[in-house]
Amino acid sequence: MAMDNANDTGTTQGLTQLLQTYYNDRAQDRLIINFVFYPLGMKKKLPKNSGQTFQFYRYNNIAGTTATINEDTLTAGLTLLSATTAAITVLQYGQFIVLSDFAVQSERSKDLLGDATDVLADAASDTVDKLIQNELSASATLFVGSAGTHTTASIVAGDLFLPTTLRVLGRNFRANKVRPFRDGKAYAAVLSPFQTFDLVSDTTVGGFASTAQYSQPDKIWNWEIGKLWNFRILESQNILTASVTSSVSATPAYAGYALGENSFASVDIEDSPIQMIVKGVGSGGTYDPYNNIATIAYKLRGFGVKYLGGDGPRAYKVITTTSA
Repeated sequence: MAMDNANDTGTTQGLTQLLQTYYNDRAQDRLIINFVFYPLGMKKKLPKNSGQTFQFYRYNNIAGTTATINEDTLTAGLTLLSATTAAITVLQYGQFIVLSDFAVQSERSKDLLGDATDVLADAASDTVDKLIQNELSASATLFVGSAGTHTTASIVAGDLFLPTTLRVLGRNFRANKVRPFRDGKAYAAVLSPFQTFDLVSDTTVGGFASTAQYSQPDKIWNWEIGKLWNFRILESQNILTASVTSSVSATPAYAGYALGENSFASVDIEDSPIQMIVKGVGSGGTYDPYNNIATIAYKLRGFGVKYLGGDGPRAYKVITTTSA
């Protein structure tokens, strides 16, 4: 791999433009494949020169009518369009890895910088999903226990994530006229692997259907494992143990999320999702007098997320325990 050397003035140079493009494309492909939460939200492109804050709108439902329209009445059926607005502050995020010249030259991998690119792309996708998860945790309607009847103080070890949990959540969504996702006419549930462990044990007729049984497997969402009770079930490795006030230390509590369409809004980062900044050994100039250091970093140029509430809950934070 050819690397640029630092010039005599000590200014910083990276790799050739061709290699920079290669690592950017490699990171972008891996970033999008790993997303779990991000594809489920409403997205809007951030206009250039628009500042760090901009607004999203989610239009509220309009109830139907049984009234007729008369030919001589101009205002019959008049209703108002209302929207839930959300102001999003856009920030930048990033991480980097420092590699020594010895590591770059002696590592058995033929492309250590490429391997580091993959690791950082995974970290970037985790960053995006964690930011969305944090926003949902702070804003979504709380649903504790298998049937949503407990509190964080009364949850018990037997409060597992069960098929009946999805039945109750689906009922609540439909009662609040929450729209399902258009592709598949289903809601989404993003769960911990410990929650799906209990859920997929359902063997009743009409119960859990794995993605292997889908008639159109090409339309499987990222990290989707199956479908049950009009919920498409996704598994996330970022789900953390939930904060509860009762003693369930033997079987930790986890917080999954049930989502309707447009439950949150985020900045669209698919056109320019990630920037990889690779600087070869010797590119540090006077800051690296022995030419020992190479660095590789990712930068999310601008991202923000906001929960969209409005006329009823659009998402639930579901705290249950696990039997594992």
